[in-house]
Amino acid sequence: MLKTVLGNLFLIAAGAGLCGGVLILTGLAVGPDASVAAVAVAAAMPIAGGAAGLCRGLLERRSRLRAFSVTRANEQFMERTGMRETGGSDITHYDADGTALRFLEAHSDRLVFMAVGQRARRAYIDLGPSGEMLSYSGVVSR
Repeated sequence: MLKTVLGNLFLIAAGAGLCGGVLILTGLAVGPDASVAAVAVAAAMPIAGGAAGLCRGLLERRSRLRAFSVTRANEQFMERTGMRETGGSDITHYDADGTALRFLEAHSDRLVFMAVGQRARRAYIDLGPSGEMLSYSGVVSR
């Protein structure tokens, strides 16, 4: 979160500097009367951009927090059920019993895994409406 705030402040400052520099140089090229307007516009543009970004961030905050909460709950579910990721593509997960699983597909209500080396055997993780993991079926026949 600190990186986001500092990054946004840097972008606002960089935009203000660039916009101000261009407008001031334009105002100086046109004349002294135009330079006052150029400075006013150069000051107003980053303020307006910052305010628009703040409003958008506040509007998106609830969905971001919900996504963070679901991710945290899913990580806890994986620990609780003893499932662990491998990072591989052939075997993507191991369950608590040590069964090798390969992730096959995601549906809106469940994740489907194939038990590696076991014909016609699958494992399922049921998902809630927000994407939170609810239950693990273990390896079952299709």
